Amino acid sequence: MTRLIAIAGKDGSGKSTFAGKLATRLGDAYVCAVATGLREHCISEGYLTRQQAYAKPTSQETRNVLRNISKEAKVKYGTKLIWLNKLLLKMRGFLQVCPVIVHDVRYLHEAETLLSLGAELIYLGGCELSAEECGMPSFADLPALYELAKFKLPEKPDDKYIAMVYNSIIETRLHHE
Repeated sequence: MTRLIAIAGKDGSGKSTFAGKLATRLGDAYVCAVATGLREHCISEGYLTRQQAYAKPTSQETRNVLRNISKEAKVKYGTKLIWLNKLLLKMRGFLQVCPVIVHDVRYLHEAETLLSLGAELIYLGGCELSAEECGMPSFADLPALYELAKFKLPEKPDDKYIAMVYNSIIETRLHHE
């Protein structure tokens, strides 16, 4: 069975919602986000309140704080994978007992790391970038992520797409047993 599922796409494309619905369908999946470590760091250091850090939708002000703190941490720790490494440590135990769904893959290095661990990559929405998005680091890798994705689904996909991905995961499980 596919043990690791990664979901990428633009802001507001339905990644978290899709992950939650897929987890419900799977019955026993652990849903997590690369940015959780970053959000928790921002809360503990006083940059954001818990409400700001986890509000849906994420405000532009919160996005700016997250981007700036992430950039600083990557320089300080000398790795682009600082938040993903924290997540990998946390999810290692879960991978032994249930599927893990990572619902906020935004960068090529994150996707490549997860793919190297056997992840299935799902991309929601289109990858065309506006002029403003072209200048933002969190959007720059989306076209490459789109090309790497096994599943290219529309933005805010409905239940038929959840069923399609679920059925593919179950088929993979049957072929490996």
